[in-house]
Amino acid sequence: ETVFKSPGDVKETLLAFGETMRASVHRGLATDTPLPGGRARRAAAQAMALRASDGTPAQWCSVMAQAVAEENAAGGRVVAAPTSGSAGPVAALLAHWRKARPLAEEVGTIEFLMTAGVVGALLRGMGLRQAGCQSVVGVASAMAAAGYASVLGATNAQMLHAAELALAPHLGQACDPDGGRIQQPCIGRNAAAAAHAHASAQAALARQQP
Repeated sequence: ETVFKSPGDVKETLLAFGETMRASVHRGLATDTPLPGGRARRAAAQAMALRASDGTPAQWCSVMAQAVAEENAAGGRVVAAPTSGSAGPVAALLAHWRKARPLAEEVGTIEFLMTAGVVGALLRGMGLRQAGCQSVVGVASAMAAAGYASVLGATNAQMLHAAELALAPHLGQACDPDGGRIQQPCIGRNAAAAAHAHASAQAALARQQP
C-alpha cells in the first residue's frame, strides 16, 4: 500500500473504512423499513431479541453482519470487503471487537483491517474471485476470521488457520441470488459467515502451535 501512499495516509484510510463499517452496522440495527422488492428487514428485531436474552458473541456477529447486508441491499453505504454483497462479516467482527476493547480501538482497527486485506489478497491471487459465492462470502468470512484472530494476539500461523477454517464451508458455493436481487440467500449467507468466522478464529486460537 505504501508504494502509492504514505504510511500515514494508509492508516487514515483504514480508520475511515472502520468508521464506515461501524456506521453501516448501527444503521442496519436501527432501521426496520422494508428493502426494495418488499423483503422485510430482520436485523433490528433480532438485535432487540438478543439484548433481552444476553446473546452470545457469535449471535451478535451474525446479526451485525445481517444488518450490514441489509444496508447494502437497501442502497446504503458499506465497505466492499471483498465486495458490497459480502460486506457483512468483516464489518461485524470488527464492530464486535471494537465494542469490547474501546481503549485499543485505533491500533486494533488498523491491525484487523490490514490482516483481513492481506488474506483477501492472498485468496484473490489464488483465483477465487472467479468462483461464485466462495469468492465473496467465503473470502469475507476468511478475512473476518483472520482479522479477528490478529487483534486477539494470534500468531501468523493461527491467523491463516482461522482463515482456512472460515473459508472451507463455502468452497464450491455458487452465486444464485433469488430474483436477481442481492438479498436472498445473500443476506443469510453474510449472517452465517460472520458467526462461522467468529468460531473459526476462536478455534484457531485454541490450537496448539508447534
